[in-house]
Amino acid sequence: VCDCNPDKDVVIKGKYLTNGDTKSCGCLSVENSAKTGKNNKKFNDYYEKDGVTHVKFFNSKDEFLCDSADWERAKQICWHKTKASYARGECDEKLILFHNYILEGLIPQGCEIDHISGNRLDNRRCNLRVCSRRENALNKGLYSNNKSGASGVFWHKGCKKWTAQIQKDKSNIYLGSYDTFEEATSVRRRAEENMFGDYRRKIN
Repeated sequence: VCDCNPDKDVVIKGKYLTNGDTKSCGCLSVENSAKTGKNNKKFNDYYEKDGVTHVKFFNSKDEFLCDSADWERAKQICWHKTKASYARGECDEKLILFHNYILEGLIPQGCEIDHISGNRLDNRRCNLRVCSRRENALNKGLYSNNKSGASGVFWHKGCKKWTAQIQKDKSNIYLGSYDTFEEATSVRRRAEENMFGDYRRKIN
């Protein structure tokens, strides 16, 4: 509970309070900026649509999504888009990613937040889940050198067929070669379902 609003509860890790890293819900930094003349209105524009908040980045024409309840707390922070397409801001003189900020205090030690759809601009809670780093690594998109448009599927020039493979524990597993791209892709997707379950990438 912050002094600025006794009726507003803010969930954070207890260690951040005890070690002094967090001193308020965000109101203190706004107050200090006003006192020092640094209140230059660096806040994001946003709008509501179908119960979802669309937030425009301060440094980009792009926008990210979040739940309206989370935005009520986060709108005092100016959010920028990183090169990796994450929403990042500064809170209490520390850089923090939006998805970590709204779930602060709910992430067990050794775990991290995964964007289920792979879309890092979708920060609605329905698209976020707590997982281990290994589980998060399973939810990868296409590599930049992929030419087929499907993960783990490529054209083998030697046998002139579409080849499917999958990686687990840093080892490539051969899934066979097929006459059509669709067949190789289907085999790859079934392997993802069997090996990775719910943590597989739902697209690509």
